[in-house]
Amino acid sequence: MKKVALITGSSRGLGKAMVEAFAEQNYRVVVHYNKSKANAHAIINSLEQKGLEAMAIYAPLDNAQDIQKAISNIIERFGRIDVLVNNAGVKEDASIFDMSLETFTQVMNINVIGAWIMTKHVAEVMKKQGSGRIINISSGVGTYGREFQTNYAGSKGALNAITKSLSKELGPYNITVNAIAPGLIETDMTADVDPEHKEAYRKQIPLQRLGKPKDIANAALFLAGDGADFISGQIIHVNGGLR
Repeated sequence: MKKVALITGSSRGLGKAMVEAFAEQNYRVVVHYNKSKANAHAIINSLEQKGLEAMAIYAPLDNAQDIQKAISNIIERFGRIDVLVNNAGVKEDASIFDMSLETFTQVMNINVIGAWIMTKHVAEVMKKQGSGRIINISSGVGTYGREFQTNYAGSKGALNAITKSLSKELGPYNITVNAIAPGLIETDMTADVDPEHKEAYRKQIPLQRLGKPKDIANAALFLAGDGADFISGQIIHVNGGLR
């Protein structure tokens, strides 16, 4: 039976790259979206034209009922969920003196609480199956911090702690939980980064290049595969050797 991979926030950018990578490795894939319905269905059409199995689900990550409904739709269609990649996230940078409580809370709600709600309900499915892989997309700033990102860095630090805690809690059910902490990856989320800052950052990287979405997709595929059976509770930094 083909395995099923659910990737949140996968209608574009890094999430789209992971959907395509998993589909090419013979996974049945679930494209999750909130606002980008047209993008999500365009991905589905593209994959189905290649003979690959895919479906799209809509679910705002701050709405537990919509998430439960979406998961029920996946089970009705595919019967199982083998891999969950919590990729969806938002970033709203500002100095602590300028950042509103609303902005801080919005980032926490999506990056932490949304991922927690999705994980809670998918983990129930995986527990019944007796197996599963949960992969959280974190960030290097969750470990090292960065100025003007108290909300984003705080959310990724919390996701790291959740990863380690859940690996202990879900391990007895044969569910592994790991996180990938990307460096600066060339996606639409980082498109607004100043070119001079990007170049300065690149020069610090031993491999002398910025990351590409496929670098993160490959790491996720590894963590979802048989070769990672005994890896859990780890934060894997994919940053070209920067730290």
